[in-house]
Amino acid sequence: MRIVVVGQSGNVGTAVLRALRSAPEVDSVLGIARRLPDRTSAPYQDADWAALDISEPDEESVVDTLATHFRGADAVVHLAWLIQPNRDRELLRRTNVEGTRRVAAAVVRAGVPHLVVASSVGAYATVDDDATRREDWPTTGIPTSHYSVDKAAQERVLDELERDHPEVGVARLRTALVFQGDAGHEIVRYFVGPLAPVRTALALAYAAHAVPADPGWLDMGMGAICSGSTCPTT
Repeated sequence: MRIVVVGQSGNVGTAVLRALRSAPEVDSVLGIARRLPDRTSAPYQDADWAALDISEPDEESVVDTLATHFRGADAVVHLAWLIQPNRDRELLRRTNVEGTRRVAAAVVRAGVPHLVVASSVGAYATVDDDATRREDWPTTGIPTSHYSVDKAAQERVLDELERDHPEVGVARLRTALVFQGDAGHEIVRYFVGPLAPVRTALALAYAAHAVPADPGWLDMGMGAICSGSTCPTT
C-alpha cells in the first residue's frame, strides 16, 4: 500500500508515520508538509517528502500539485491544521477549511479510493449535561470557538465530498486533543504562545491567561460531548 499524509511533520503526523512504518502492508509513505522536518533523523527518514503549503493563494496550482502527489495512493490522510495565529482568521480559515476542500478535490482528481481526515470532538454541537451521545450527534460546532466553527465547516466539506463522489470512502476522526511527549514544547506554543514558560503547571496556567487565545476554548471544553473514544474511562 502507498499512503500519503498531508501534515505529516506535526504532532499527530509524526505518530502516524511511526505507525505506518511498522505496518507490514504499507510499502511506501509520502509526507507533505509546509515545512519539512530533519529527514536524516527518525522517524522522518522512513518516508519520502514533498513541501507544499495548502493555503497558497493559487488554488488550482495547489490542487494540481496535490493530485500529482496523490496519484497511485491507496489512501490519503489529511492532518494539516493551523491553531495559531488567532489574530489572522482569514489565514486559519484558508488553511483549515479551504485547505481541506483542496485536499478533497485532489483526492477526486487523482482517483484515490480512501480519504482519512482529522476532524475533532469540537465539531459537535454543544450539550448541557454529561450524557453520552452517538456519533450522529449534529456537527454544527460551538459558535464562540473559531476552532469549533472551522471544524464544523470542515465537516460540511466532507459532506459535499461524500454526496458528490460516493466512490471515495471518507473516514472522519473526531478525537479529543491528541498529545505526545516529543511534541510538548510545540503544543504549548500552539495554545499559549511562544513565550510561555513550560516548567510547571502553575506557570502554564498563568501563561494561558496572559497570552491571547481562542476565547471559545473554555466554551468548547464545557460544552463538549462524550462520544465513543472521547468518553472518560475509570
